Amino acid sequence: MSFRDLYHEAREQFVVSSDLALRGQLTEFLDHKLVKIKKGFDGSEMLHLPLTHAILKEFKATHNFETN
Repeated sequence: MSFRDLYHEAREQFVVSSDLALRGQLTEFLDHKLVKIKKGFDGSEMLHLPLTHAILKEFKATHNFETN
């Protein structure tokens, strides 16, 4: 997800009031490497969750997600 898209969504939901506020909230996640920011092909900032397949599988099993 692009940072810009996340910012617009968070602003619409009244979670943050500015770009700077969102960056402040993301700091802890970035510091602990739970979220990474990479540059997209167009130079935009893209947020990336570095999860392994095993973690996603465990999450799915824990939360009883059904597949179609």
